[in-house]
Amino acid sequence: MLLLTLNMNMFNFVIDDSFNDYFNFILPDIAFIQECRYNRINKQYHAEWAGNYKEPIDSRIHLSVAISKDENISKSNIDLNDDYTCVFVEYEKYKFAGVHLPLIDKKRENERKREKILSKIKKSDSKIICGDFNACSNNENQEYLEELLNDNDYIDLWQEGINQEKAYYINFFGKKIKADSKKNKIRTFVGNRHIDYILAKKNFLNLKEIRIDFRTLAFTDHCGIILDFDINPKDK
Repeated sequence: MLLLTLNMNMFNFVIDDSFNDYFNFILPDIAFIQECRYNRINKQYHAEWAGNYKEPIDSRIHLSVAISKDENISKSNIDLNDDYTCVFVEYEKYKFAGVHLPLIDKKRENERKREKILSKIKKSDSKIICGDFNACSNNENQEYLEELLNDNDYIDLWQEGINQEKAYYINFFGKKIKADSKKNKIRTFVGNRHIDYILAKKNFLNLKEIRIDFRTLAFTDHCGIILDFDINPKDK
């Protein structure tokens, strides 16, 4: 099974069909897209949008969406109503979550929204949580990420990939390079920060590969993260 997570920065860098070309090239079973414009997702894909919006959705809204090449995904009964940054879906019989955690500024305006999202995540029992956590060293979102890892039985699949020697970078020319945390600075964002993650419940999956793809920097400011895995037979 192939999963993709990618922040598209509202398609502000896209002047052609780069995103759809990339999606059709990768062909993930399910993709979670953050900061997505409603009118930029190809109608050939099956899409589940965050929030309780009715189509058509205002194209100015920064949406999160789960998309698939087939109809195996459906909206979970866990929702955030009028919030558009987090989408919970069921793929086959498993719950997955795509998130975009807000940064907390000095005015603390987004603090309640973040608490609400994290509360829903913890209650959802999602097998995989992925997206833009806006988490990096010395900010509060990093503390919440570590809480999910330490207290809620999730693992960071990039770190797991490093540990199992199954983590790779895809460079701008499409070459796959084995990741080495001692030699390579891990980053998923143009600001040389690692703020995008894929987490999974311990023992839920058998990791084949995880890849940070630099090719997406041609049309957004985030690297895509591609997860290749099998579901653990004990979980089926």
